[in-house]
Amino acid sequence: MTAIREARWLAGACAALLLLPLAACAPEPDAGAPRASDSSDAASAGGAAGAADGDAEKGGTGGSWQEQTDEEQLERNVELPESFPSEAFAVPEGATVWETGARGADEWFLVLRAADAATAEAWWQSVIDASGFVVGASGTTPEGGRTASLASDGLTAEALLLPEADGSVLLSYDIARG
Repeated sequence: MTAIREARWLAGACAALLLLPLAACAPEPDAGAPRASDSSDAASAGGAAGAADGDAEKGGTGGSWQEQTDEEQLERNVELPESFPSEAFAVPEGATVWETGARGADEWFLVLRAADAATAEAWWQSVIDASGFVVGASGTTPEGGRTASLASDGLTAEALLLPEADGSVLLSYDIARG
């Protein structure tokens, strides 16, 4: 990975970490307006979104990303895009997909949510080993998490492991071909 690309990623990661608390405090646009998804559709879809994070009845368990209403959970995509490079990026068996999507033709993001630090560590190492990644530049975050640049023959990934206040851990990957 080039130094410029590493610097861009590090700057983006730092900016995201600094702006995340501000985004959590921002008021919702039209927070009082009913949405088209309000009704039994929201209840059934909210249950599905809650099931994806392992807590269908409560719709979340706290923490910065978990403090979302059922409506906000509906906006997350938990199904891997058709274009996702599953043959080259091994998602650990049994992993909970918190959110995923495509950023472009050859770029994706994937966020996994582990119930605890031990599970997160096992998934972190599983992704590296099963995908054939070599760990490049790495570091730690102020929250006690860590970052790493990963590279294999066909993919690069910027990885972030971020502990949450409720004891769960988010594993975030920005993935690109090349």
